[in-house]
Amino acid sequence: MTWTCPQCGRTSPGYDSRRRQWRHLDTCQYKTVLEAEVPRVQCAEHGVVTVAVPWAEPGSGFTALFEALVIDWLKEASIQAVARQLKLGWGAIDRVMQRAVKRGLKRRTTQSPEYLSVDETAFARRHEYVTVVTDQERGIVLHVADDRKTESLSAYYAELSGEQKANIRAVAMDMWPAYISATEAHIPQAREKIAFDKFHVANERGRSRGARGRRALAGEAAKVCRRRVIVARASRRPEAAGRAAAARSAYLPRVRMSPG
Repeated sequence: MTWTCPQCGRTSPGYDSRRRQWRHLDTCQYKTVLEAEVPRVQCAEHGVVTVAVPWAEPGSGFTALFEALVIDWLKEASIQAVARQLKLGWGAIDRVMQRAVKRGLKRRTTQSPEYLSVDETAFARRHEYVTVVTDQERGIVLHVADDRKTESLSAYYAELSGEQKANIRAVAMDMWPAYISATEAHIPQAREKIAFDKFHVANERGRSRGARGRRALAGEAAKVCRRRVIVARASRRPEAAGRAAAARSAYLPRVRMSPG
């Protein structure tokens, strides 16, 4: 009997078969497992390989329908919560998710977005970051990279053609210098296309005002300290008692008028 090699599609003679099991959707709330003898073929190019089955992906211990259930759950809850609900390990749920991502990327066609959004998100108790690039018009994630460095965003831009880069009309981001540098290095007329989100602009403006206010308060505090020094020095010299009294009269009203 002959079978098709799952890697190259070449018709190859059968070699043997192996018994395999796959977790399936529960039947009347009972755990259901499919079991079958899966043939292996002797491919001239790839050697002995297991034939692909229509109800599950190669290397998966779950049927396609069960993995679809897991993905639906992951849209509503975390990996840990889904693993607890389905009584599976965290790693099993994560592998189902990774296979789903690969399938989605394989189906994706060439994208030419006009409006991009670049942001970082923290995980692992905010000790690690990933850079996320999305298409603002369609709400599709285009790129995910480790960290929030210049290289994290440059890796996405490097995948685009010159025409795709020229087609970008705006890139929304926070005021992170690494993202600004990457965009200026790859996108034509980047300075005219970068748009900072209003939250970070307002936050930066507030910090700037706060800094000016702190500098002003520091200046007033320094003046008060200088007046105190003058009063203290003058009070030590009997001949300067008149000047000390005058300094006190000039200083004390200021103290009463100052807040706190």
